[in-house]
Amino acid sequence: MRRTVWHQLRWKLAVGLIAAAYVVTLIGMQAAVPAPDNGVGVDLSNMPTLARPLTTGSPAALVVEHGCWTRAEGPPADMVGVLPGHSVVTLPNGDTVYVGADLTGAALEQEINGVDNGLIVRGFCR
Repeated sequence: MRRTVWHQLRWKLAVGLIAAAYVVTLIGMQAAVPAPDNGVGVDLSNMPTLARPLTTGSPAALVVEHGCWTRAEGPPADMVGVLPGHSVVTLPNGDTVYVGADLTGAALEQEINGVDNGLIVRGFCR
C-alpha cells in the first residue's frame, strides 16, 4: 500500500514533536540543576562528611584538643602578632607532644628562620 504525502507529513511531524519535547525536557533539567560555585563542577553542600574520627594522641588530635592552629590556617585573629606559648611538635624520637614555651621557641625558630632543630612542627597554640 502506497502512503500518501499527508501520511508521510504526519509521520515527520510526530517525530519532530517528540524530538522537540525531548530537547525541551533536557533543557529544563539543566536549568533545574544549580550552578556549582566551588570551582570543581560539583555541588558539595549537601554531601555527607566522610572524615574519619581523629585517633587519640595523633598530631591532628592534639592540635584540635589544644585549640592550636597550623601554618596553613594561620593564627586566630586574637593571636596575630602575639607569640604562641605552646605548640604541638613531633620530637626526633617520633613522639608527638604538646609542649610549653621552651620547645615552642625552638619550633618558632625552625619555622621562621629555617633552623633545623629536629622537630616536625604540627601547630602553634595559645
